[in-house]
This record gives sequence, C-alpha cells and structure tokens, in this order.
Amino acid sequence: MQEVSTTKAYYNTDKARVIASGDFTDQAVRLARSNGVDLWDRAHMGQELFNQTGRDPGRTSAGWPCCPRCGSLW
Repeated sequence: MQEVSTTKAYYNTDKARVIASGDFTDQAVRLARSNGVDLWDRAHMGQELFNQTGRDPGRTSAGWPCCPRCGSLW
C-alpha cells in the first residue's frame, strides 16, 4: 500500500487502485483512505464482474464469489 500511495503522488495521478484476492489489513485500509487509493478485495471484484456482465457470480459456503459454472473462486 505504501508503494501505491508513493507512486500515486510521484506521478501526480488522481486515482489509484489495489486489487487483491483476499482481505486488506486495517492498517492498509486506513492508509488507502488517507491517500485516496481504491481497494478491491475478492468480494468487490466479484460484484464488479456481476455489474459488468449481469451474471450472478454465485457464492461458496464461506460467502466468497465464485464462477457459477465451475465453482472456482473469483
């Protein structure tokens, strides 16, 4: 997260995004918020895929979004 925040400032960009297959630590969330960095975890990515495709990603027993055809995690 520190590298993304630093890079965002270096290139003087308006937006930055970090996409991860898991969750973010509380510290990463605080740092991202204070630097205007978007965080996309697995659940957010699944929701975005649904928004773009109109297909429900389905859910595993743990609640993670997954492919409705093969069941692999997104």
